[in-house]
Amino acid sequence: MDKPFLMPVEDVFSLHQGRLVMMTGRIERGSVRQGDAVEIVGFDGNVTHIIAGIEQSRVPIGRRRLRK
Repeated sequence: MDKPFLMPVEDVFSLHQGRLVMMTGRIERGSVRQGDAVEIVGFDGNVTHIIAGIEQSRVPIGRRRLRK
């Protein structure tokens, strides 16, 4: 069974006057797909958002998971 998705956020970029937020990081466990709900844990509490898209080097991809 897949472990829960975990990706520490390395950097955050705000695009299109704040309507789009892009986060970068390295996946430590689990997997994520476009359309999945993820919980973002931070200093101001936790929020849940839907993954709108996943890209690697500006190439859209549908799913990303930890490589073993």
